[in-house]
Amino acid sequence: MVALSDGAYLINGVNNKLLRHKIFNGDADSKRNINKTTRLIAKLKAHKLIKKVPKKNRYYVTANGRKIINSILLYTNKTLLNVA
Repeated sequence: MVALSDGAYLINGVNNKLLRHKIFNGDADSKRNINKTTRLIAKLKAHKLIKKVPKKNRYYVTANGRKIINSILLYTNKTLLNVA
């Protein structure tokens, strides 16, 4: 989710290779990680968080997807205070 929320992809979008290198730093070109990224893109498309550019291998984060991704990132990065 952090990789998709990067502002660098707002104009040109993101493809499998860029997303894979952002997620898997060291071993981005292994067959396993390529397949993992493809499945991740399919899940994000199914939930309508990203949209494919026609006739290109690029994807854009939808407006609703930006809202949901930002909410998830805010929630997961929030620390819970120990109230005792």
